[in-house]
Amino acid sequence: MRARKIADSGFVKADSQFFAKMQEAAAQIAKPPGGARLGRLVVRALMWVMMVAAGLWAADWMVWQGRAIGGGAYGSVSVDRVVVATLKNNKEEYYPDGRVEVRCTRSLLPEGLPQAGARPCWWVERHPVVFDR
Repeated sequence: MRARKIADSGFVKADSQFFAKMQEAAAQIAKPPGGARLGRLVVRALMWVMMVAAGLWAADWMVWQGRAIGGGAYGSVSVDRVVVATLKNNKEEYYPDGRVEVRCTRSLLPEGLPQAGARPCWWVERHPVVFDR
């Protein structure tokens, strides 16, 4: 009978409202604010960009290695060479030195150690003047 009096008195109703408000507050705390979601989105996007870049670099390197085994990994492009001499007062003087053959790689990206830092042929063809300082 005592339990019935407590139930009738409104304590149970108050408790259920209290718990509903507590659950609502906990849901708001668990949900990150808009800035945190945006930050998480930016981090994910950067991770995807890094993964795609690493995959592209690895694929380019593997294709270049296949060409290196076959003997067609390197090419040469004829470029104009200009020697730059520094003068007083931050001035420079340019001396044309004729055309030279530059070794380049037949790859998409400039690679590191295997190609000794050689530039890709497509880049060297678009920059036909080499400045030696």
